[in-house]
Amino acid sequence: MNLPPERIAALCDSLNLPFVAQGYCAAIQKAAKQEMAYSDFLEWLLREEAAGRNVRRQSTMTRRGRVKSPVRPPILFSVPATYTRHGQGTRIFF
Repeated sequence: MNLPPERIAALCDSLNLPFVAQGYCAAIQKAAKQEMAYSDFLEWLLREEAAGRNVRRQSTMTRRGRVKSPVRPPILFSVPATYTRHGQGTRIFF
């Protein structure tokens, strides 16, 4: 079964796979040169889609100023402590 690139692009559009649609023709040529198995070809296409989405997500987050840091800052809680000053119990928070 050999689908023309226009039909593949339409199917990718309906399935929301824009990066597969962009790299499909180049992927076919690469697979033919390297004599890739179909499963390897499919894996390569899906990895390209995942990588493209990751790049797009990172650029969107950077543009919006929401860059994720690799380490989350610690959450600080207020812990009540009691101390006595001149016979009166006073609560302070750290």
